[in-house]
Amino acid sequence: FLSYNSEKELITLHDRLFDNIQAKAGRKDYDIIRIRSVAPVNAYVNLASFDLELKGVEKIPLSEARNVVIYPHQQQLMMTKNRDMYLHGKIESGLFDFYGKEFFFEYDPFKINLVNTDSMTFYVESRERNERGEYPLVKVRTVLEAINGDLLVDNPRNKSGNLPYPRYPIFNSNNESFVYYDKEYVQSGSYNRENFYFKLIPFTIDSLDNATTDNIRFNGVFISTGVFPDFYDYLTVQHDYSLGFNSHTPPEGYPVYGEKGQYYGPIDMSFDGLVTNGKLEFLNATFNAEHMIMFLDSARAITKDFTLEPKTTGVEYPGVKGESLSVLWLP
Repeated sequence: FLSYNSEKELITLHDRLFDNIQAKAGRKDYDIIRIRSVAPVNAYVNLASFDLELKGVEKIPLSEARNVVIYPHQQQLMMTKNRDMYLHGKIESGLFDFYGKEFFFEYDPFKINLVNTDSMTFYVESRERNERGEYPLVKVRTVLEAINGDLLVDNPRNKSGNLPYPRYPIFNSNNESFVYYDKEYVQSGSYNRENFYFKLIPFTIDSLDNATTDNIRFNGVFISTGVFPDFYDYLTVQHDYSLGFNSHTPPEGYPVYGEKGQYYGPIDMSFDGLVTNGKLEFLNATFNAEHMIMFLDSARAITKDFTLEPKTTGVEYPGVKGESLSVLWLP
């Protein structure tokens, strides 16, 4: 803060003193970044580039007001000029967590470039109260994969977080990302990721530290490789805290299984599987499903009613009617 020359009895006040006084008075912005190393050797400096390789760093808080913290992989990171940083690991930003490699923190614009992100997860409020009457946070069971973009920690002039900028933190994805349903607990792993997934178009989410369950949605395209034609919809948090959608066919229905049949009605996707409960037409057969799960190569249904119109030419068969039947369709 100051220097003292004992021979001349001269005190010199440095800019750092005035910066801290103004920051304390709320007249100047400041940051809360503290980097603590617990390794036997804290750091190595490259004398050619002056990059600083830091060791033993468990976490780095970037903004307490916005709840943004970095957790470097193996407690290592690289610091370059003007407090910019390069690292792998995990970023906590409010209710959202990002995992991956090649995270670049830029101090002046106060943002993180997520160049190679493996996945993103997040938390939402439970739909049910606990014994204290509170709505606890629940981790959404679905992860978004291959998601890259920019995380704006706060306004560049508000690194202290003292001013009200409620839209921050803001995440902007800059490429397509994906949601898969190939987990073993989703219909025994029937939906392989090569043929069955939801492709998200680039999106923006703001207020990452207080996003509400009902306001989170991701637009994109559902791809089921012939079960249904590809169609646009949006993912939301479902009843089982997975990401899925609640859609409906157009009035003319959708062709299913490579146009072997025609389906009319609701289409729901969650970790319960691809569930429908509408009308299906196949050749001379029609049934209305109470509950039908559609797989990549078949469909299983409990029907309200089943009708097969008789045929008297070619291969003949009689008319059939039934109610409350169990149906397996192998198209």
